[in-house]
Amino acid sequence: MVVVYNDDANSGKGTAVVGTVSGTSISFGTEVQVDSSASQYCKAVYDSENQKVVVIYTDVGNSYRGTARVGTVSGTSISFGSEALSTSG
Repeated sequence: MVVVYNDDANSGKGTAVVGTVSGTSISFGTEVQVDSSASQYCKAVYDSENQKVVVIYTDVGNSYRGTARVGTVSGTSISFGSEALSTSG
């Protein structure tokens, strides 16, 4: 599973972390910043056809533009492609 959230302890930056479920336990990999500036309203959806995670959020550092990034999970880590921006705030 992938958990996304705004990390208040890190200036509100969007953050993602991969969780692995084993029985009744969950272990988490290393946290990865989704965006280098503060973000709001982080949400994630799973694309089962391409086995990717799409993270959408409001980029506070870029005039509150809606932003999306595709995440690829490998083991217990996640990496992100380039940002795709909406055309307005």
